[in-house]
Amino acid sequence: MNCPVREVYTVHVNSENVTSPYSQGNFVAYIDIPLRNVVKAELIMASVAPSANTAAVVHVYIPELVSKFNQRAGVATAIGVSGINSTIGVSTGSQSNVGLINNSFATLPLDSASYLNAGVGRLIYNKMTNFPTDATYIEPIRQLSQLTIQLYNPNGNPTSCGGNSFFTFRFECAKDNVCLY
Repeated sequence: MNCPVREVYTVHVNSENVTSPYSQGNFVAYIDIPLRNVVKAELIMASVAPSANTAAVVHVYIPELVSKFNQRAGVATAIGVSGINSTIGVSTGSQSNVGLINNSFATLPLDSASYLNAGVGRLIYNKMTNFPTDATYIEPIRQLSQLTIQLYNPNGNPTSCGGNSFFTFRFECAKDNVCLY
């Protein structure tokens, strides 16, 4: 079988039928045929329904897609672990899960009209109308069999959702995947 040099896959993920201990804002999706040698991951679409618009953005952390080329710059903060606090810069307060937020795959803005009016709406992200969100991996992800989706607000607290979450990703692989089957 003659396969192209790079294979591109679209993966749709949603939180339908999620059961405890997971939620619509914190769940694991399994990829039926694991992808091998992933060199690029891109968020194409997201639809999230936060329970309350308490922040202007939602951070999407996916541990399987952490890249050293995606990071967040922030103001000084204090980090506490096991009762020991460490200050980075001049601290104005503490923030939980700062490492997860700093390594988030994407930061999605809430609709400004619903946020300003304190209405609870659905966050819709589309790469064509918003900014592109992707990560490139110099050292390929050898095998990608699941995506652990975790949503956080800017304070580092988990974002609770009032409905299902939907995501569409595009993955580029350096070597054959489907051609192996």
